[in-house]
Amino acid sequence: MLDYALLEALLAVERERSFEGAARSLGITSSAVLAACLTFDCMDYLF
Repeated sequence: MLDYALLEALLAVERERSFEGAARSLGITSSAVLAACLTFDCMDYLF
């Protein structure tokens, strides 16, 4: 099952072009954003 909160974090990184920007826009820490992206195992595709 897809976790929409994790997907939202991934999309925020793509939109903001940084983990810090994504974290600010979501109101969470940058480590939480990084953890979400690692869950999807897609770090090669982000930048």
